[in-house]
Amino acid sequence: MLTDLSRSRDVAVYILGGRYNPDLYSLQGSLAEQVLETLKIDLCFIGADAVGHDGQCLVTTPEEASLTRSMLRRAARRVLLADHTKVDAEGSGAAYGSLGDFHLWITTPGIDPGNLETLRRFVTIKEATA
Repeated sequence: MLTDLSRSRDVAVYILGGRYNPDLYSLQGSLAEQVLETLKIDLCFIGADAVGHDGQCLVTTPEEASLTRSMLRRAARRVLLADHTKVDAEGSGAAYGSLGDFHLWITTPGIDPGNLETLRRFVTIKEATA
């Protein structure tokens, strides 16, 4: 995906420094957070390992949650990318924010209709199909 983005002349691609986590395919740590704090981000796409019925967005580790909070603070527009299986997913426990921190949530069809209506109170939800 990185190489695909870099081919576009209208997109600037930056890679943060930090400790590489091969399990999450991400760079983490205080160095990455320090770099983020110097940037103005127009549009940020952020994932979640779980989305609670209360609108909390969670990831696996406290380090990932801290870095994600930095991204939320720096971005003018924020889009959540999390498929329907993330609603009430088990095993994720570090909260980084809530659905109200996002302008849009792009997900897949399959969220229970009752849950979907509850979650729509927090954010605009767009169900994307393949």
